Amino acid sequence: MSARYIFDTACKVIKKYNTRDPYELLVRMGAVVNESSSFDKLKGCCFYANRTSYVIYNGKLGEYEKRVVLAHEAAHLILHKASLKASPIKEISLYGAENLLEYEANMFAADFLIPDEAVTEILDRYDIFEMSRKLYISHELLLFKLTSMNKRGYGFTLSDEINSSFLKKGDI
Repeated sequence: MSARYIFDTACKVIKKYNTRDPYELLVRMGAVVNESSSFDKLKGCCFYANRTSYVIYNGKLGEYEKRVVLAHEAAHLILHKASLKASPIKEISLYGAENLLEYEANMFAADFLIPDEAVTEILDRYDIFEMSRKLYISHELLLFKLTSMNKRGYGFTLSDEINSSFLKKGDI
């Protein structure tokens, strides 16, 4: 699936549900969202059963990481419903670019959470680390957003590559 398709889908979802809050999005989509305190290293998972979508996230996550995980899981529900019907998708190493489904979900999460305009407004004034601080996002999520924008024709020069395991660092 192309970056343009993922971006367009994120825009349609934002417009349809009138939110960029991943928890609100999931609730408005009719998903059952639950926190689990029994997860050890698992960040979250989603599955589809009995015509109902379920998302379970790790209750030990901080607010920022929770938003990213929920946006990522929403992406799976939106982009990968057929795969969910076959088996649950579990997020141990979120942002695993080695798996196409995970990469697509990361791109969706970045496009859903970060407006293009927020990036273009500050792009010329700051380096990528300062930009991520100004936008209150991680450096790695910003790289997904910039990669999405580049694949849609923006033509930024990126000095860093996407780190596919940045949320894997350290314990929860």
